[in-house]
Order: sequence, then C-alpha cells, then structure tokens
Amino acid sequence: VAELDMPGCGGLEAACALRRDGDLTPIVFINVGHSPTAAIAAARLPCCRVLHGEIEGGMLRAAVEDALRGRAA
Repeated sequence: VAELDMPGCGGLEAACALRRDGDLTPIVFINVGHSPTAAIAAARLPCCRVLHGEIEGGMLRAAVEDALRGRAA
C-alpha cells in the first residue's frame, strides 16, 4: 500500500522501479486527488490498483485482499 505522492520517491516511482526489475508484487495506491496523471499511469501498471479520495469502511482491506488473490488490476 502506497500513496502516489510522497516526498522523495513517490509510490508511482517506486512501483515503476519494481516493475522494471520484473517484480510483480501487487500494489494498492491511495490517491487523494492531487495527482490525476500519476493515478492514470499507476492504474496502467501490472498488478496495481488505485483507490481515489477518502477511503471509507473496508475499501482498503477489500483492495488488499483482492490484490493478494491476484486481482489487483
């Protein structure tokens, strides 16, 4: 689980580096709306899912469970 916009190395940059190395660990991104371009790019990466805005209820848990089952896309 990573925020798209983080100081230094953001979630998108870290995910791109992992994918370049062939690592397909599922990633769930949280995008609070500051990076629409980054959210689109992240959603296009293999095994990645982007949650937008305020995360309510069991949304994060469900996304992580889906990712662990291989349905992150």
